[in-house]
Amino acid sequence: MKKAGLDKPELEAFLRDMINGKQKSWLVHCTDAEALCIDRVISEVLAEHPGLICILRQRYEGSGMTKRKMAELLNDSHPEWCYRTCCSRVDVWLNLAEYMLYLPMRDAFSSGDLKTVC
Repeated sequence: MKKAGLDKPELEAFLRDMINGKQKSWLVHCTDAEALCIDRVISEVLAEHPGLICILRQRYEGSGMTKRKMAELLNDSHPEWCYRTCCSRVDVWLNLAEYMLYLPMRDAFSSGDLKTVC
């Protein structure tokens, strides 16, 4: 806390806002440098796939959206597809995006030893 320049009342206020706020994120405990690294990796790997970036944002930005809600929205915009098809497509798209990001994220956050291991 001292390194970051926070005193106890500021920390208490931050944690109170985080608990009461709607915009809870799994990345709330990341440093700015780590968040920039994550953003850099995502933008490099998925630069040619804006749809995958969009679906990742829906899923993980803020408090995120459930896969079920994402499938319902997809089904609303494509009523010719059945709900199960929409669920499958959301699952496949998320799995594809996460698979594409796994190795680059691991390499970005690991020491030099793990970069040679597949």
